[in-house]
Amino acid sequence: MFSQLLWWEGWSDFREVFDPGSSKQRRGDSQTKRLVGYVEESGAELWKTRWRQASISFPLGNGTANVPLDASEAEDYLRLSLWQKERIPATATVIRDVLATLRAKAIYEGETYEAPVRVAAVGEERWLDPWR
Repeated sequence: MFSQLLWWEGWSDFREVFDPGSSKQRRGDSQTKRLVGYVEESGAELWKTRWRQASISFPLGNGTANVPLDASEAEDYLRLSLWQKERIPATATVIRDVLATLRAKAIYEGETYEAPVRVAAVGEERWLDPWR
């Protein structure tokens, strides 16, 4: 009855009653395509090492984070990017597809950089920075 009333009132999708514009966005580009776009818009750089390890550099606070795309930090960055833009969580499937796309872009379109390993010690703690 409720859906018939909404149809009669001219609503094509009852989600628009509660969240105007949401269904239009969902009918357009896929979540994967939108998330890849958000990464590109953020100024993130996709690159690879000479051993073809795909990596990403993205803005983080006052600096830049440099992480391999197979690191959990890359997945966290993607999840946060989608949440900040759309306030919806990214599914595991979307994250997997976006990472695969970014990996291919890094390997075939990205610059190649040397990625030396740097080690620092502070007291008993050891810090390893394997990126540029």
